[in-house]
Amino acid sequence: MITVAECKEQCNIELDVVDFDALFTRTIPVVVAVVKNAINRPLYQSQDSLTAAVDALDVGDTSLNKAMVVTEDLRHAMLMLIAHFFENREATSTMTVKSVPMAFDYLVGPYRCINI
Repeated sequence: MITVAECKEQCNIELDVVDFDALFTRTIPVVVAVVKNAINRPLYQSQDSLTAAVDALDVGDTSLNKAMVVTEDLRHAMLMLIAHFFENREATSTMTVKSVPMAFDYLVGPYRCINI
């Protein structure tokens, strides 16, 4: 869903610098999982991959009813998290870090699926 090259661009790292490739490779699935959990929906890279997943289901299986294809705003939210995790690699900080108003929550909020 997100490439290492996109991570480098988001973090202002030249494409030929490979020092952080392993870090980005480990961080990408974490960020995808964070967004999936934030919106409580399965995500797919493309309509074709979503259609293939639906076609593979048994009749009556509703596990993909909430599934969706990743939108550009969700991709942007993922890239914002990548940059945040790149800059803040520890669980604690000596600085006070505050969320940017209307950033991640603003981008993923409209896609949140709430179970009733």
